[in-house]
Amino acid sequence: QGSAGEHDALIQYLHRCMVGARLGRFVRSLAPGQSAKDVQTALFAQGVFAHDSGTRKDGALPTLTEPRKALEAISKTLRSRVYNARLRRKIAREKAIMNIAKNSSRVKKLKTRQSAFLRNHSGLPTLFFPSELDSLSIQLKARYDDGKAKDDARRDNDDKQPQEAMTSTPYGVEDGGGKYARVVSSFVPPSLTESGMLRHRCAWRTCPFYLESFATREDLIHGTRVGLFRHLSPLRHPKRLYVGGLHLVAKSCFLRNRGRDAPFKTEMLEYILTQMKKRGKGDQAEGPGPTVVQRAKSTIEILYNDLTSKDGGKSETLESKLRTLDDKPTSDKKRSI
Repeated sequence: QGSAGEHDALIQYLHRCMVGARLGRFVRSLAPGQSAKDVQTALFAQGVFAHDSGTRKDGALPTLTEPRKALEAISKTLRSRVYNARLRRKIAREKAIMNIAKNSSRVKKLKTRQSAFLRNHSGLPTLFFPSELDSLSIQLKARYDDGKAKDDARRDNDDKQPQEAMTSTPYGVEDGGGKYARVVSSFVPPSLTESGMLRHRCAWRTCPFYLESFATREDLIHGTRVGLFRHLSPLRHPKRLYVGGLHLVAKSCFLRNRGRDAPFKTEMLEYILTQMKKRGKGDQAEGPGPTVVQRAKSTIEILYNDLTSKDGGKSETLESKLRTLDDKPTSDKKRSI
């Protein structure tokens, strides 16, 4: 902050001090009795090791008055850094291997679960018509009351509390309590979606829980279908076999091509194969294979027959649709229809 003359004088003074300066003289004054080569080596190593101001703060650097100790400290720190970096990479590799094994085991379990589920959920679910809802509700309500009476009698005989009589499905997705517990304390009237599917009930006739309600309290309050979709979750994992909006698209396509089965089947086949290709369900990357196409055509044929019946053709009777209920064993599980 001095005047210009003082600034020039300081520069001239420093210049006179530097004239004749030698590194050896600096080393001898810095570390008397130490090897000049050791001091120079430690000075170079320190410059490489701590090359920015952040690593030179708060006296973190070893003193050069003992150059060999300074070199040992720098070497120890560098070896520790290399070891920790290699250790992190090793842990990351082992973790990746464990995740692969874990995912492989999980996928294997999901495949086994899906295979067991598909044995009772192949083909398409049964469609019900609005004209059948009243009769269906009466039939299911009667069965619900009968099952509830039997459960109450068994509970009294076993001296159990009501919550202990809850049951679970064979697919491990419904529990006797918690957020996703099915509503079994009261009868849930059947209702239909816009596509003609039962809103909260499984409509696969070979399912052990055919026409039973999977509605949770949250479903009834908010109009969701979480309970049913949890039951049907094996259709989505690990291989996605579910085509979203299939029945709704089929209904729209049928109304647009009423009386013409060829355009309907062509449009539906294109829709199904497009959805499968998007989700990678085809046999090859370029598109679904012949087996997938054959299954899609079979599905479309069933859809067309169902929609034709709904449109005024010969329809299956409600009694026939309910006949499966009479063949189901009911002694080992609580009825919740």
